[in-house]
Amino acid sequence: MDSLSKSEAGAFVGKKSEYYLNMWDRYAGSASFKGWNCSALLFGILWVAYRKMYRIAAILLGIQVLAAIIRFVPLTLALLGRALPPYAAYPVIVLMNLVAAGVYVYCGIFGNKLYRDKAARALAEAGDIQEKDTQRRMDSIAEKGGVNDVIVILYALVVFALFLAGRAVR
Repeated sequence: MDSLSKSEAGAFVGKKSEYYLNMWDRYAGSASFKGWNCSALLFGILWVAYRKMYRIAAILLGIQVLAAIIRFVPLTLALLGRALPPYAAYPVIVLMNLVAAGVYVYCGIFGNKLYRDKAARALAEAGDIQEKDTQRRMDSIAEKGGVNDVIVILYALVVFALFLAGRAVR
């Protein structure tokens, strides 16, 4: 990455800093940065939140929730006999499933760029700290980066609670 040294990348990313530094160096200066991140593809919004990109995670979650609402409202109305026959809602359901899947594909393709941009912002914010106070600068970069393990635990608890709620409904 142009302005992020290996030590700063290590402080920002924590574990896996070599992977990200190599990926960022590969596309340094490219206006159309695209990479591939399998973890971001598989875990989508969870990966984005795990990497502390909360604003982006909230936007993607909003898209997912909106797609879920749009997906289930026509089918529910159709099943209640209040609107279209059930088969008429299927194109909407398929389209919203594609939108939901598109969120994961977006994360897989642009996850590394989003993370690089976050690292650049953290470095710019740490730029206010004087160069001679290297430890304080690295602490500031590390605080803005790293991962959020709590989000993974919360996600697991929510999935488990939904699983139990689904079993209780049966």
